[in-house]
Amino acid sequence: WPGAEAAWPGGVPAVMDMIDCNPLELCRTLAAPGDWRTRARALRELPSSVLWAGRAVRDFTATACVGADDSRWMARIGGRPVPVIPNGVDLPSPGGRDTAPTAAFVGSLDYAPNMDAVAFLAGQVWPGIRAAVPGARLLIAGRRPGPAILALHGQDGIEVLPDVPDMAAVVSRAWIGVAPMRTGVGLKNKVLETWAAARPCVMTPLATNGLDLPPGHEQMVAATAGGLAATASALLLDGPACARLGQTARDWVADRYTWAAAAAALDGLLRQ
Repeated sequence: WPGAEAAWPGGVPAVMDMIDCNPLELCRTLAAPGDWRTRARALRELPSSVLWAGRAVRDFTATACVGADDSRWMARIGGRPVPVIPNGVDLPSPGGRDTAPTAAFVGSLDYAPNMDAVAFLAGQVWPGIRAAVPGARLLIAGRRPGPAILALHGQDGIEVLPDVPDMAAVVSRAWIGVAPMRTGVGLKNKVLETWAAARPCVMTPLATNGLDLPPGHEQMVAATAGGLAATASALLLDGPACARLGQTARDWVADRYTWAAAAAALDGLLRQ
């Protein structure tokens, strides 16, 4: 909970894992498309968020974040270095993908950045994909989707899967993952989960925060709706390329993004 770090009494050596930089998230909310109430709330919360973030960096022995963008902002606010300790991911058992070319977006569907990403995907990116790949399908899966997301079910090959018990099973059905994030902070677990399931992920530059891209995956990053659609369409038309790039991604996370590696980094920080 942003601001809860202020309850720390101090005087005892401790490491704070901030995970994300809340001031950065608020600034991106101000800059992203959205209703005036959301932007007004972000503007109102920003000063106190900056205050508590700076206090955390100065008062704790060390403060860590999961992403490079978050680390830079926290260090600038607090005036001290902030190490980056990325999340890890479990490697699921490989599953068979659907026969039809299928993309998947996964994440908590009541989280504002994910809600914005789904609206952007369904409204601006997906029409271009369906035009290029008429039989393509899109899976949108996650917790607590609202009426606007539920209303997408059945439109243009879109399937909304609320509160699924096993997200890895959904990702395994897909040929590719999509992460068209326009706001938010931190490391995108949806990307790691997609890679871990041996699926390539098409994403915006913002979604790469905290991640080193697997070899050959630089082409998966695009900043515009047209670029995302073109990249995703090319993959959905080339099943062997999806399989090859997906295996490269799985090997990459197995080598770099295990929970053991994350634990070792945090242990090293604690010992230091």
